[in-house]
Amino acid sequence: MYLFSFSFLILKEFKKILISVCEDLWNNINLKVKTNIYIFLLIITLPLFGCNNKSKVFTVELYLQSNSPTDIQIFYCASYFEDYSEENSHIKSLKEKKPSVLTYVFQVEKTPKRLRIDFNTSQEISLEIDSLKIISNNIEYIVKSERMEGFFSFNSQVEGHFNDDKLTLKTIKTNEIYDPYIITKNLSKYLY
Repeated sequence: MYLFSFSFLILKEFKKILISVCEDLWNNINLKVKTNIYIFLLIITLPLFGCNNKSKVFTVELYLQSNSPTDIQIFYCASYFEDYSEENSHIKSLKEKKPSVLTYVFQVEKTPKRLRIDFNTSQEISLEIDSLKIISNNIEYIVKSERMEGFFSFNSQVEGHFNDDKLTLKTIKTNEIYDPYIITKNLSKYLY
């Protein structure tokens, strides 16, 4: 017990001496050296605590044409185990029956692994997708017709036909709740 108390007293005195030595050293350093030390410490700690905005821009451009006006909603997931949510989506309206470009810009922390393209309509519609462009981390990936066949999966309410220059989609009403959509396959093999 006495040995423990004695060791504690020695450590306490050593701490006082160490603080005193450091204070003496600090007081004897000129202003220019102190300024350099502060700048160095600021440079070291700034990346750890400040300016830590990891948000990235993730852009999807959909080149398409529809036989009738429809809203097209794109969802993204940053993980395979994550569900699609409204806060990770944007809706754009396609009003014309001529070729159009719908651009969706997302602020993301992680590069998405999957996209889901919903066709928000109460009618059966036909669409032609010419291409899909994804821009992430200064990487631009364009999915043209020859790549589309292996790039998308369809739910049971969407039929897809691939021809030479377009993906033609037709939505089909079934006995289920009408929610036609397509999902991209693993984006990480294209964007990383």
